[in-house]
Amino acid sequence: MKKKKTTLIAAAAVLVILLGVLAVVKRDSASRESAENRKETLLDLTAADISAVSYSAKDREEVSFARRDGTWYCVTDETVNPDQTQVGILASSLTGSGLTQVLEKVEDPGLYGLADPSYEVDLTDTDGKTYHISVGNVNEMTGDVYVNLDGDEKTVYAVSPGLIANLDKTLPDYLPEETASSGESPADN
Repeated sequence: MKKKKTTLIAAAAVLVILLGVLAVVKRDSASRESAENRKETLLDLTAADISAVSYSAKDREEVSFARRDGTWYCVTDETVNPDQTQVGILASSLTGSGLTQVLEKVEDPGLYGLADPSYEVDLTDTDGKTYHISVGNVNEMTGDVYVNLDGDEKTVYAVSPGLIANLDKTLPDYLPEETASSGESPADN
């Protein structure tokens, strides 16, 4: 009888623990879904609000575009005529990066890859306000990317992974296909 009672108590304890874990997972899931449903973004801007964008990776040259009279041009070489759609996609990915989590009072931004960021991004909006985004590690479990905004190392944001795909591009990736496939250098155009 004593053995059955001990087994029953152990089973009840396991059940309580499992219910606790389930409650935590459900709460985190609801919080994540709530953020996704609200479509929170890192910046309260649209692609149309961006007048300039530049970014660099540790081992590559900076890619920099600005918009004048509704047309994107390459800042470092105005003779380059970038593919307008591709630059628009870049601006959209930066302004539309879905915010999935906000971590506040971060003690060590290096844990998120932000002590030595993979990418540095600078945006200017049509009012002349500038924004600086440092891009750190990718969360292996969720695929989200850790970033901080305007040098605030105490706040880390997790954003949707689409951001990285666009930052992996170099200037030739933004040239129209006929220019890129012809082997012409950007200055030849």
